Amino acid sequence: MITTGLILLLFCSIYATTGHEETSNQSGVEVTDGLLTTAEKLFDLICSCHENDNRDSSSQSSTVNLSSNPSDCSDIKELGFTKSGRYNIFPSSFGVSDVPVEVWCDMDTLGGGWTVIQRREDGSVDFNGTWADYKTGFGYAGSEFWLGNDNIHTITNQKLYELQIELELWNGSQIMTPDYHHFRLGDQSSKYILFIESSGQSPTSHTHLDVCNSKLGMEDGRIKDSQITASSTWPSQSVQVANARLNRPGNWPIYAGSWCAATNNINQWIQVSLNDSQMLGGIITQGRSSSMGRDPYNQYITKYKVQYSNDGTHWKFVTDDNGQDEEFIGNYDRDTPVTNMFDSPILARFVRIRPTEWNSHISMRLELLGCQGDDRLYGDPLRNQLSYQHFSTMDTSDGCATTGGAWWYNGRPTCSQYGLNGEYLKGSETTNRGITWQDSNGDQYQLKSTEMKIRPVSYKPANE
Repeated sequence: MITTGLILLLFCSIYATTGHEETSNQSGVEVTDGLLTTAEKLFDLICSCHENDNRDSSSQSSTVNLSSNPSDCSDIKELGFTKSGRYNIFPSSFGVSDVPVEVWCDMDTLGGGWTVIQRREDGSVDFNGTWADYKTGFGYAGSEFWLGNDNIHTITNQKLYELQIELELWNGSQIMTPDYHHFRLGDQSSKYILFIESSGQSPTSHTHLDVCNSKLGMEDGRIKDSQITASSTWPSQSVQVANARLNRPGNWPIYAGSWCAATNNINQWIQVSLNDSQMLGGIITQGRSSSMGRDPYNQYITKYKVQYSNDGTHWKFVTDDNGQDEEFIGNYDRDTPVTNMFDSPILARFVRIRPTEWNSHISMRLELLGCQGDDRLYGDPLRNQLSYQHFSTMDTSDGCATTGGAWWYNGRPTCSQYGLNGEYLKGSETTNRGITWQDSNGDQYQLKSTEMKIRPVSYKPANE
């Protein structure tokens, strides 16, 4: 019996040797352009399947079982595919997906496993697209393309990812940017807000415990009372949600230093609504203030989970490195603050703390830890300019996007010194137009080619 692989190779060989010439049917009628185009697409599809059958000889088998639905190119690399090319991945922020996304996998650079999200190389694709264009993506994974903001959001919210950018100047010089870790994109409701960090070192040796740990304002009042809500509150003015602030002192019996739920069950929650979506790294909790020993109610949360959302409607739980809903260990007494850092930072505007176990009664005080203030001063200029910026396109009333192409702009008069989706100028002009990049000395360049690619921080190349 002739194998499927042999049939594919035979079809590709026969079709290739014809030179894609026009043919006639038995009646002498020429094949239409539409049928020819369909045949060409079928040829490309079948032959690309053969070209991408790139497993190591050590892992050769009659079939490759992809029923696990790889979520990115690192998963594909770990399945034994070692050559760069086009592959289907199945990203999902909510579990296993059966919706394929065609991507280009770089299996060569720094151990491989990279999912490429953008490439410019010859100006063959028009990047002057609308919001809708950039939302879904455009171009061709084998040449120039933008993977799509929805796809990038979904991929980068599966795990903690690093970003690598490769640049080529018109004089032939090539640049590889520092490692950008904690790279994540928000969803459309956040205008695809960008979070990015850089360390100048291997991202796998970095933890986020030294970043994203700024207090966001529960303790000092920057978060207003109106931004704090709860599923229920004990019917007393002394235990309202406004008292759920870290280190809030009690003054028993006038008021208690905490929020207390009206009842005890796992359906209770307290919510903090931020003014905008931002990256959060952890949470600090306390129990009900002892009021210097005067308050007789020994109440605190011993375990809890955390939910987050960017629209207040669609919620996710903070998960551990295995993708399971994480249950955090809370307090062991009333007044000692206990800090829990998330395994990966989250992008959120709304945060809910959901107690799962408690001592005596559901009562708590809290503070959220996020990325703001002095945390922005570290890293390189790209990170300082683009982190926390919203995505703009030519049809979103942003003058920078009109002249510089779709990007995350910082709103300064000169727009951004970094814009990899601008017009392909095919030259070395130094203007704010085109595909631009600014080095650490402030010198700005036009670029000949760019490639942006991402990989899980936890990924370990086989040779390491």
